[in-house]
Parts: sequence; structure tokens; C-alpha cells
Amino acid sequence: MNLIGAGSDKTSVEGDNKGSVFIVGKNSSNIDVTLKDITIRGGASKCGGDINNSGRLTVERSVITGNTVTDNVGGVYSDKGSVVITMLP
Repeated sequence: MNLIGAGSDKTSVEGDNKGSVFIVGKNSSNIDVTLKDITIRGGASKCGGDINNSGRLTVERSVITGNTVTDNVGGVYSDKGSVVITMLP
């Protein structure tokens, strides 16, 4: 699955502090997900405020910000999956 925005300054997904914004691979770890050119913010969770991953996740040219976690984990949590993050230039 690919979610491609118009740019991280133009496309955002807001979690409104209601849980992780994206949960990848919860039902099956055999999934590929790419999040590209978006801002992901406002997630709240014990682990992975904005993204909780158990699949194969790629994040490109995106911003992950403004999340709240209650455990010792930040904006992206990957339990059994893999994550590739390409930073903004």
C-alpha cells in the first residue's frame, strides 16, 4: 500500500491524540506500506505515537511530529517489522 501526499508541507494526517495515526501489519506482518511526502502528527499511544509497525514500512520525505507516548518509545515503534526512513533533504 502506498500513501503519497503532495508534499509534507501540503499534506498532513492528524491523529487528534486518539491513538497511533497508522498501525501497520496488525493483522498480518506480510504487508508493505510506503508513506511519502506527508506530515504525520498528533498520535498518542503507549508505543509509537504516530506509527506502530509490525510489517515492512518505508517512510520517505515525510515529517513525524507532535506525538505523545507513555512508554519509552517515540514517534515510530517497530516491534516485529522493518522500517526504512529517508530524511528530508
